[in-house]
Amino acid sequence: MNILFASAEVTPFSKAGGLADVAGALPKALEQLGAEVRIITPGYSHIPWDNYDLIEQAEFSVTIGDEEYSVQVTSTILPESEDVQVCFINNETYFGREGIYTDASGRGFPDNDERFILFMKAILEWLRHTDWEPQILHCNDHHTGLLPAYLRETHREDPAFARIRTLFTIHNLGYQGIYSREVLAKAGFPERYADEEAFRYDGDVNFMKVALLYADKITTVSPTYAQEIMSSDKFGMGLQVVLRRRAGDITGILNGVDYSEWSPATDDLIPYNYTQNNMAGKAKNRDELLRTYRLMAERSTPVIGMVSRLVEQKGFDLIDDALDELLSRDLHLVILGTGETKYHRLFEEAKEEYPEKIGVKFAYDNPLAHLIEAGSDMYLMPSKYEPCGLNQLYSLRYGTIPIVHAAGGLADTITEFDPESKKGTGFLFQEYSVEAMLAAVDRAMSTFRNKARWKFLQDNAMRCDYSWRVSAEKYLELYRELLEE
Repeated sequence: MNILFASAEVTPFSKAGGLADVAGALPKALEQLGAEVRIITPGYSHIPWDNYDLIEQAEFSVTIGDEEYSVQVTSTILPESEDVQVCFINNETYFGREGIYTDASGRGFPDNDERFILFMKAILEWLRHTDWEPQILHCNDHHTGLLPAYLRETHREDPAFARIRTLFTIHNLGYQGIYSREVLAKAGFPERYADEEAFRYDGDVNFMKVALLYADKITTVSPTYAQEIMSSDKFGMGLQVVLRRRAGDITGILNGVDYSEWSPATDDLIPYNYTQNNMAGKAKNRDELLRTYRLMAERSTPVIGMVSRLVEQKGFDLIDDALDELLSRDLHLVILGTGETKYHRLFEEAKEEYPEKIGVKFAYDNPLAHLIEAGSDMYLMPSKYEPCGLNQLYSLRYGTIPIVHAAGGLADTITEFDPESKKGTGFLFQEYSVEAMLAAVDRAMSTFRNKARWKFLQDNAMRCDYSWRVSAEKYLELYRELLEE
């Protein structure tokens, strides 16, 4: 089975969120199950090109509106795979800048519509320049949302694409790619498509909606999130009616973890490795984490970690309302991430007021993210909604106990710890409120003070297996269904 995996970001080359982790891990798991997978992604200028052996594949031009742009395609092998080829769409105008979706100030690039139209059109043109023919085109999020429509409308008479079936994965419905009607001309769709239902969205065009109505099948990244976005206007974000119409074609498949990268026993980004049977390294990593953030803590004081985009979706409106009360407790809070200016300001002010209790770094820092997972005692994820979430899965393997809002994939992967039965893997709060979140933190802190119970909880967490193989098998089953249809 030949699968082309199209994604705007791919670990280890580019990353803004969990999509990159999926794009860098799922293809490897599919390869291990016998599929031939290629990944196609933009060639951003910030990728450390000198680290990779590149092969030049093709050069051609792509038209956006009335403008013609030169595109070069290069490729390399995905690290830690046997032969997963990663193909880069290179164009200096659109991808020769710092940032994937946003500039240094956090503002989205004003030409993101054109950037990803070029990406999508270049994918189709590249397929004409290669002898390799995919059977499945696996599209991910709105940056690839027009591809199913291209195949079924403007390119349907082209024999190069006649046998390709499409699967579209929703990683986060909160980012839909909504642009003015002028985007249709840029994308090369005739004016009559402005009246087609798939291209109508309150006077604009919604790339996510286009994909939902044109893709052969749709997946989300957890079973609970699949149900939430179809059954709730709150989670459906304006697309719930469309999603309910496609209910028979939607499947929730939980994301997995690449344990070759995220395992405390082998992680080469943390100073001290450790295992479930020998946790001495975790205590040493905790000491190193505190030194990094210039904090000091007694062993009886828990360290709570957060690695996140600092945006409302990730629960930072709750953190804003609860921060003073949270920091009044006997705990330390360490945060890594970037996001909205108001949250940067919130934590800068908190650092001035509570310099001994909170540590903050506004950056993307992968080694530090690994150290936070390894050195924290608990991991806080109060997300308002969470399609899947990966950090709670990383935390389980590192014996760092998750405290999460019971939404989406968080509800699918974390179970409340019961002190009597000693079952469970973390602490959940059902109601999205300050009071409920703080109550979950208090339950975690109470359990932390009982070292025997805490060890049971850590053992439960570290035994969990969320490797990609199970999820990859479910994707292969869906691919087979598409081909049989």
